[in-house]
Amino acid sequence: MADTLGTDSSKKRRSYASVTSATAVGTKKKTRKAKPKPSAAEVARGATEWKVDEFYSWSVETQTSKLPFCLAEGISLHQFEKMIEHREKTGRSSQTGGCFKWEFRAGKAWIYELPHRCHEEAAGQLAQEIVLGLGAHGRDVKIPPSPRMADSNGALSAEPDSSVEVRGGGRPGPGSPDRSDAQGNRFSNIVFEVAYNESERHVRAKAQAWLLTAPTQPQYGVQQGIVVKIGTNVRVSGHRTMKAFRYERANLGNPVQEIEFGHDGPNGGATAAGIPAMQINVPTVSIYHPLAVPDGLGPSIPIDLFEIRQVIEDSF
Repeated sequence: MADTLGTDSSKKRRSYASVTSATAVGTKKKTRKAKPKPSAAEVARGATEWKVDEFYSWSVETQTSKLPFCLAEGISLHQFEKMIEHREKTGRSSQTGGCFKWEFRAGKAWIYELPHRCHEEAAGQLAQEIVLGLGAHGRDVKIPPSPRMADSNGALSAEPDSSVEVRGGGRPGPGSPDRSDAQGNRFSNIVFEVAYNESERHVRAKAQAWLLTAPTQPQYGVQQGIVVKIGTNVRVSGHRTMKAFRYERANLGNPVQEIEFGHDGPNGGATAAGIPAMQINVPTVSIYHPLAVPDGLGPSIPIDLFEIRQVIEDSF
């Protein structure tokens, strides 16, 4: 009898414990799992088919022949910037840290250049020529670290190959229709675009597009767009073509200077330093705009194309 009672009692205890446990489980608050934020890649893709992997799968020769190549259509500036962010984080080629140059224009993402060392060397030297030409006033300007600049209506986002900006020239501020980025910074005064694989037509169009920035407050916009186009094919002479173009905001349309400075250019091109016909003359008022030009500076600062030719030829 005792064994029977003990068994029943034990069963009751186990039964009670089970009910208690079940009740505790049943009354436990259910915590909702936080929905993970979409990755940069997911935001960038949206409902759009990107052709990035397709482009990367081709040989360099095929990639070059396809430039400029449209990566995606019908996208927003936000999607484009998220894709750039994704490529940077994953270590894949991107606008700022890899092999390919990207831009966003009118709802489309483009790859327009496969940089070569000559491309980077020329871009850097062009900006340095302005600083050196200013002499003791060289610290009046700065060479920004190739900032990505976008117009305020979200139709354009690109990165100049190099640029020069006057210090103390002011900024339009966040929310202004004439800002170059979300932080409200100004556009650089002088923008340089260098093309190697990129077509001459495309790079010249880009330089002209920069001159349309900050339409309501032009003091914050680009004043000069300077282009150098490096030929990809070596001629029978053993040299390649090199051309320079200068566009300015005050004279939109055709370039105000156009010079062929390679070996096969007029009179052998830029064969020595200091040849006036082989210099791009950048107005000092454009460099300092909207500030006054300091006393002692001439009407223009020359960019000696002999120096540009030297760094290009040394890159091959």
